[in-house]
Amino acid sequence: KNIAEGEYKTPVPLIWGAPGIGKTQIVAQCLTAYKKNPTTPRNMYLYTVSCAGLDADSFRLPDKASTADGIQDSTFEQGVLSWLPMYTPRGGEYDQMMEDRFERCQHISKGAGEEGLLDSEGDAYQGGVLFLDEVVRVNRNAIPVIMNICDRQLQEKRMAKSWAIVCAANRYSDDPTQEASAFLEATPIVQRFVHVTYKPERNEWLNWARSTNDLGVQNIEP
Repeated sequence: KNIAEGEYKTPVPLIWGAPGIGKTQIVAQCLTAYKKNPTTPRNMYLYTVSCAGLDADSFRLPDKASTADGIQDSTFEQGVLSWLPMYTPRGGEYDQMMEDRFERCQHISKGAGEEGLLDSEGDAYQGGVLFLDEVVRVNRNAIPVIMNICDRQLQEKRMAKSWAIVCAANRYSDDPTQEASAFLEATPIVQRFVHVTYKPERNEWLNWARSTNDLGVQNIEP
């Protein structure tokens, strides 16, 4: 609810759950529900990034490029796509231009026109959610980077106001890697999150499956 209404001041949600529980789908379905909500309609893009094995250099943003018109941001002007919705603030009209472009999700695809990136129904996106999946499996040297991203900044870059962050991870008991152990031992990064644990409940799952399957439970594979 806070994300759909543009409230990002609360700690970043970190969804814990068993592998295959549908953590990504939980976020996707929340965004779909808010797009259809008559009181708070907002069509947010879900950008999923698997963090397993990523190191600090994986989060490097494009450098500024010099053109005939002066210094431009290569994210848009040079066609270099960055998967992080961040830019270097310069104030005034430039910041507003960048905020507008990130809200229209023009950094995600070169095919996004002036109206911005459109969904399968032809509706324009209005910002998005950066979904960092398997976040506890980043390499140890990337933990400080994740901390900065949760603080909505990376070096001189700042995250666009129309984008939120959600993270997810398998339970440590299901995925006891060295990376996960190092992540959980880093108290400052753990405190950046509000931790949410999802536990599947059989009857709730069957009710959901029946509601999405015209043939009923007999057609549900184990």
